[in-house]
Amino acid sequence: MEDLMHSWRGLLISLFIAFPCFLSARTVPVLIQYPLSRDAETLESLDFQLHARYGDLLIGTLPRDDESVLSEGVLLLPEAIGDFTDIYQVDPRALARKSGLREQLDILFIYDGLLLIKAKPQHLNALSSAGIHFRAIPNTARRIQTSKPSPPGLDTIDPFVGVILDQVSASAYENSIQSLQDFITRNTYNPECDSAALWILGQFQNMGLTAWLDSFQIGGLTRYNVIAELPGTHYPDQIYYIIAHHDATAGLPVLPEDEAPGADDDGSGSALVLECARVMSQFSFQNTVRFAVFAGNEQGLIGSEAYVSGLPIPGEDYLGVFDADMIGWAGSDPWPPDLVIYTNDDPVSISLANKINEAVTQFVNGFVEPVILQDASMVYADHAPFWDANIPAILAMEDEAWGPDLNPYYHSDDDLLENLDITYALHALEAVLASVADLAAPNGSTEPYLTADGVIIDDSQGNNNGQIEYG
Repeated sequence: MEDLMHSWRGLLISLFIAFPCFLSARTVPVLIQYPLSRDAETLESLDFQLHARYGDLLIGTLPRDDESVLSEGVLLLPEAIGDFTDIYQVDPRALARKSGLREQLDILFIYDGLLLIKAKPQHLNALSSAGIHFRAIPNTARRIQTSKPSPPGLDTIDPFVGVILDQVSASAYENSIQSLQDFITRNTYNPECDSAALWILGQFQNMGLTAWLDSFQIGGLTRYNVIAELPGTHYPDQIYYIIAHHDATAGLPVLPEDEAPGADDDGSGSALVLECARVMSQFSFQNTVRFAVFAGNEQGLIGSEAYVSGLPIPGEDYLGVFDADMIGWAGSDPWPPDLVIYTNDDPVSISLANKINEAVTQFVNGFVEPVILQDASMVYADHAPFWDANIPAILAMEDEAWGPDLNPYYHSDDDLLENLDITYALHALEAVLASVADLAAPNGSTEPYLTADGVIIDDSQGNNNGQIEYG
């Protein structure tokens, strides 16, 4: 690895020497290092265009002007990267464990844990079959967002959240996973992916939520994310998200697989979003909660990237994103099983992870063990485009992405409901639901919970007036 790093540093030097070869292009691909990566004012003055983040590294383009390209903290990327079309980021930690696969890839750049390849479909299928995470680097730029909400403090969770959790239905959650599995395949390149999206849309609409399809293009096809919204009563423009992905693969994501059941990956997360939406739709909250289920995840986060590229919507303020990707496998670790929470170093994202820890302690203590990992290099799930947009987000999953205790049926046609631990998944669901419900600020019950002989009792867990009202 050390020799490889030296060779890439040599290539960077040669690229500087050969800089005139870039002048035929309007922009050149670059990597912005820390501390320049956190100096938004200077980056704006350089006309830097952001395509993706990787911790404190920014991937993007600069104008061909040699003065800006040669600024301190700027590394030129190989010319072959161009406008980032067909450029993918691959996790080198996972790749190192698969002997022989590295030699099959067209590796263009390695630096500080960042590995970029020029990928053909067979490369992506090989990576997916080997269980190696990757994401597509967007070939369209986004604005660098600098403003963020203040991190919410840890406080006593609203006691009414317990009433909300009482509405969680194990059978409803399990039935949602089964319904998704029953599509046989949800591969993004298969028309059944659209069928699954329409089914999810119908579920949201049956809950009384405003819901819509969000289209995007992939491989010449139109595919759909599904979005639903529960408007806030006091602060409708302050928004929390609960997200997952409804597409699946059995290891060949760039082919229209006939079988890709995806019960855990990510039927378990999609069902979490649906159950959270079903439960929360029975109540009202001061802040808006948006539910999003994406397609195109297994091809490199294409659907979520397309959605986030349309953010921010003017006037909206995004307070936090909770991503659930594979929460159905309890594993063989000593009891209690882990619930791994990935966050970056953003204080607001960290506070979201801490809120889940708080919810576990209060509601499912002893049934799951929250493990908070501050790892900005975990950019291979649908929370990552939100990180790119500087929106606070966390990822909840059953084990470390590179850990030994992940679901052994991952990316296979045996990723079935019968192989999941529904009790564990429900505890993970309750932790996420409690966190979002508390942060979104519940208004209390919209219906009385206790009635006797015409007397309606509204206590502090009802509409918070502490009085008895007579009906």
